[in-house]
Amino acid sequence: MVVEGKVMKNLTIKARMTIVIGFMSLLLAGIGLFGISNLREANAELQEMYEENAVAAVNVGTTLGLFTRLRMQAIQAVNAGKPEIVEKIIADAKKTDAELDKYWNDHANGKHPPEEKQKIDQFSAQLRVYRESRDQTLKLAAAGDFNAAKENAAKDAGPKFEAASQTLEGVLDFQGPDAKESYEKSQAVYITERNIAIVVVLAGIGLSTLLGFLLVRSVVTPIAEMRNVMTSTAADGDLMRRVNVQGKDEIGQAAEAFNSLLDSFSASIGKVSETAREVASCGHATGQRLRPDYPEFAGAERSCLFHCRRSGAGLRGRCQSLVVSWRCPLRGVLV
Repeated sequence: MVVEGKVMKNLTIKARMTIVIGFMSLLLAGIGLFGISNLREANAELQEMYEENAVAAVNVGTTLGLFTRLRMQAIQAVNAGKPEIVEKIIADAKKTDAELDKYWNDHANGKHPPEEKQKIDQFSAQLRVYRESRDQTLKLAAAGDFNAAKENAAKDAGPKFEAASQTLEGVLDFQGPDAKESYEKSQAVYITERNIAIVVVLAGIGLSTLLGFLLVRSVVTPIAEMRNVMTSTAADGDLMRRVNVQGKDEIGQAAEAFNSLLDSFSASIGKVSETAREVASCGHATGQRLRPDYPEFAGAERSCLFHCRRSGAGLRGRCQSLVVSWRCPLRGVLV
C-alpha cells in the first residue's frame, strides 16, 4: 500500500507498465540463472561421484586383476623348465608391475575415509613385501634352480600374496558404501536445490501477481470514481461533486481537467443565477412583470439557453425551476 500510495500514483501508466515488465524480465532471468547454477552444481556432484566411486572401483578392480596376474606369472616361471622362457616371463612381469603401479597410485593418491586410507597403506606395504619374495622366486627360476624357486613361491611368496589379496579385496569393499554415501549426498543436495527453486518460482509468481494487481487497481479505481462522478452529476445536476485526484499520472491529470470543467460550469451557472436575481429584483421593485424586450432579461435569456441546452437532464431541471420562480416567459422554451 505504501508503494502504491507514494510511488505508483506519481508515475505515468507507461512507467508503471515498464517497471512491472522489467521486474518480470529480471525475475525470469534470475530463475534461469538459478537453474543454470543448479545444473552446474549437479554436474559437479556427478563428476565428483564418478571420480570418487566409479573410477575408484575401476582402479581397485584393475589393480586386483593385475596383482593376480603377477602371481600367475611367478607360477609360470617356476614351472617353465628353461631359463630362456623365464627371462621372457620376467620381462612381462615388469610390464605388469608398471601397469599395476599406475592404477594403484591413481587410487591411493585420491581422497579417502580414514578406514579405507588405512587399508590402502596396508596393501601398499604388503605389495612391496610380496614383490621382494616374488623377485627372489623369479631369480631362482632364471638361474635354473626350479626346485628352490617352487619352494620359495609356495612357502614364502604364496602366504604374502594371500594376505595382500585379502587387504586389496577389503579396499574394494569400501567402494560400495562410498558410492551409496555419495549418492545420498547428491540426492540431498538435489532435494534442497529443488525446494529452493520451487520457493523462488512461487515467490516470483506472487510478486508478479501483486504488482499486476496494484497496476490494474491504480488505473481502474480512479477511472471508476471519475465515471461515477460524471454519471451522478449528469443525473441530478449537482455541480458540487468533484473527482478525488489521486496522482499525477494521465488519469490524475484527466481528473483535474474534469474538476476544472465543473468549476467553470458552476461559475457560469452562478453568474446566470445572479443576473436573473438582479433582473427579478428590478422587476419586483417596479411592480411590473418581466418582459422579453428588457436588455437585462435578454442577457439572462441567452445565458440560460446556452447553458441549459448543453447540460444534462438534472441541470435542465434546475434551470426550469429557476425560470418558473422568476415567472420568466422562457418557461415554454425550456420544456
